[in-house]
Amino acid sequence: MARITIKARLDAIVTRAKAEANRGQALLYRLRVGAARRWPEIIAVIFIAAFMASLAPMVLFATPVARALGGDNAVEPVADLLLQMGAALIGATTIAFTLVMFAMQVNVERMPYGLFRRFSADPQLMGAFGLTFLLSISIAAASVVRSAPLVPWLLFGLAWATLTILGLFLVAYRRALKLISPAEQLGFVVRSAQRDLAWWDRRAALAARRHSLKDAPPDSDRDHSRIAFFLANRGWTKVASKAVEHAVAYARRYAEAGDYEVCLVALNGVVAIHRSYIRAKGLSFVPTSPFFEMPEIEDGFLTHSLEELRQYVDVALARADERQVRLALEAFAVLCGHYAAVDYGRPQVMTHAHLALGYLTGAVQSVIPHGMTDVVMAGARYIGEASRGMIARDGAVDATSGIEALGAIGQAMTGKSDARAAAQVAIGQIATITSLLLLSPPHRARLALHSTVEAVMRVSHAVLALRVPALGRVHSTTVAAYFGLTSVDGLLARLTEYTNGTFDERADQPRVAAYAEALLEWVEVLRERLKGLLLSSVMMQSSLTFDLVAWIAQIAEVLLAVATADHCPEGSRRGLEREGIRLGQLFTWLPEERLMVEHADQSRVTEQLFEMIVMARRRDSDRAVVDFGRILLGWAFKAGTAGQSWSVLQRALVGLAALSLKPDGPYDPNALKLAVLDQISNRAGAQSIYDETAHRLRHDPVRSSSLDAIGSVAEDVSADQLGTLLREIADLLSPPSAAETIRVE
Repeated sequence: MARITIKARLDAIVTRAKAEANRGQALLYRLRVGAARRWPEIIAVIFIAAFMASLAPMVLFATPVARALGGDNAVEPVADLLLQMGAALIGATTIAFTLVMFAMQVNVERMPYGLFRRFSADPQLMGAFGLTFLLSISIAAASVVRSAPLVPWLLFGLAWATLTILGLFLVAYRRALKLISPAEQLGFVVRSAQRDLAWWDRRAALAARRHSLKDAPPDSDRDHSRIAFFLANRGWTKVASKAVEHAVAYARRYAEAGDYEVCLVALNGVVAIHRSYIRAKGLSFVPTSPFFEMPEIEDGFLTHSLEELRQYVDVALARADERQVRLALEAFAVLCGHYAAVDYGRPQVMTHAHLALGYLTGAVQSVIPHGMTDVVMAGARYIGEASRGMIARDGAVDATSGIEALGAIGQAMTGKSDARAAAQVAIGQIATITSLLLLSPPHRARLALHSTVEAVMRVSHAVLALRVPALGRVHSTTVAAYFGLTSVDGLLARLTEYTNGTFDERADQPRVAAYAEALLEWVEVLRERLKGLLLSSVMMQSSLTFDLVAWIAQIAEVLLAVATADHCPEGSRRGLEREGIRLGQLFTWLPEERLMVEHADQSRVTEQLFEMIVMARRRDSDRAVVDFGRILLGWAFKAGTAGQSWSVLQRALVGLAALSLKPDGPYDPNALKLAVLDQISNRAGAQSIYDETAHRLRHDPVRSSSLDAIGSVAEDVSADQLGTLLREIADLLSPPSAAETIRVE
């Protein structure tokens, strides 16, 4: 025990030492970075400190130095030295700054015309030139002093003035390099726009304090004084608008040169200006009204910026520059995200974010004809991110335009064999948005949920229209994010996670109720469209049928599971159970054509219906158990008679017979036999199928059944009871010979 204690103490000491070392390294790093950023100030402080420190020796030793220099004999040589040094420094100053200004003018083609004058008249550069020139003249003028005691001070001033001039040369050189740098130019543009917007912000606040509006609503959460101020000064964004123009011009020019780093800096500058604009507007953003016009909502600055970016995209598309287009799309998405965070005071239409999203979707759709698959994929992701950002801030109504655009993008890219990856991305974004909407307030997410269903069906039907090999999985893989079963990021995986969360004891009751209501709303919209998609998939014998059949069964289980959650409201509980049963009833619409029945059977319709019965028993839904059993029996006779498939009829009867022998099955044995008689009377003319099925039910039926869930349940019941019941059902299908008797209990 002592050794363990000592070792633990040593480990603790080592851990503390490492932590202290890490903190020391972090401190040194911060100091090094801070010094690198503020080196001009540090050098200036050191220079001034050295100058002040050198004054004390001069005061003490000026007289001895004057005698050592020769007294009156040193006056003339020092005067000549000052005159020559002053003249040389004046010439050097003129030459140096001429070269600097020439270098600035050479770069005029790399900046917009409106900025050239501002950069050429840079205050720091002009100040350094003026100070250097004055110091040079001062040195030359000092030659007129003919006093022997002042000779040491003249030499002292000459030395420090020369050092100062050299330092100013270096400062001017580095400043010129910065002004030539496009990143520095853009920083200058952005900072000037931000300062101007901050100035208007201060003026608006001052005006609000001085002149409060007497007729403003007392309970309003809008800054009416600020609104009135900006309406009275409509040109307050003039400087910011011009800065946006300059930034976009930089991005366009440097994209043509292949310098995308500068493009990124320029577009980030546009975003930074808009952040300052949003900060300056404050609570003066006004949502739209459907009943009357509101001049307060007009935002020429945002519209102007979006138009500049749209033209930037058009130029990039004309040049077929994919990287330039992608940067512009990202700028649209970032602006949309910032405007989605605007405070409108209460849940309202996101006017400005909706406008930015409209430009983003239009730009992405304009890329489709140009064959830029990677850009379209990135654009679909940006649309998804922007839409989710709006939904997260209670703007699901405005996100519908983005959802509809994703559907259009997926549909357009599906028809291109080399661009179907973009359709997969669009479906993935729709699935993610759907999962987020199901966690949103139902009254706000209703329209958006409708849009997601329409969008995914639009893409899915376009996928089914593709002609692919019979064994190909193109149909399934394209829409796997929505209808797939194995994707960890797919819609079904998210719904399963949400549903499991409803059974947590710590689950928030209002959120569970909202989730149940949103889930019910989604399925009610989805069901009819899903029926059409399932029928189309079966008729085309698509590989998507397998996924749809299993997906329908899984969604039905999700509905029945949420219905049994403790926090689920009673009204939603009944609705979820009803919709879960209606999803199972979609299989009653399967066509009765032989090839289609065989395709549906290969897609495991029989097994999925059987598993739905077992699932309903597990979820304590007696109504679903009975209805799913009726659906399975109806499908079995449909497939057996219309599809000439005795195997389907056999498997279903074995499964139902096994379940009827369990205490909570959909039928009791007598009810099952009566249901079989009813199906036989409704479907005459298939005696050959009945005879074959009866023969197989009499001879080892369990072994001839499937080895999946049906076989597992059949093995759990008494083999003698199951065999007896199956023989009785076989006698109903095909009467026995004269030597046999029929005994129906």
